[in-house]
Amino acid sequence: MRNLTILLLFTCVNIFAQTPVNTSEIIAQGNAKIKVKPDVVTLTIDVSKEDASEKTALKQLNDEVGKLQSFFAKIGFAASNIKIENYKITADRYSEDEKKFRALNTLKIEFKLDTKVLDAFLPGVTGRKL
Repeated sequence: MRNLTILLLFTCVNIFAQTPVNTSEIIAQGNAKIKVKPDVVTLTIDVSKEDASEKTALKQLNDEVGKLQSFFAKIGFAASNIKIENYKITADRYSEDEKKFRALNTLKIEFKLDTKVLDAFLPGVTGRKL
């Protein structure tokens, strides 16, 4: 009988030792929204020229890119902000005797958000000659 009592005592102690302890814990659930202004602007501009001569198409492309770069410098961009991301020359054949060359540059411009620079940039590259 004594062994049975000791066995029961150990079993009860073991059961109470395994019960979870209630801790002071707060659990919260919910949703949140944050509106943040962008701090860096990335613009991509494709410039292409087409001509029957590869040399002429390339010269026209370089002239146009030069105009863009001087315009960007005039409105406040540093040369380090402007990078040539893609450069390609292709030959298109419209008929057996008509072949055109297309020269393409993709410019990538990254700068810190400045609304004054952006306001000067947009009218300068849309709808008017530089």
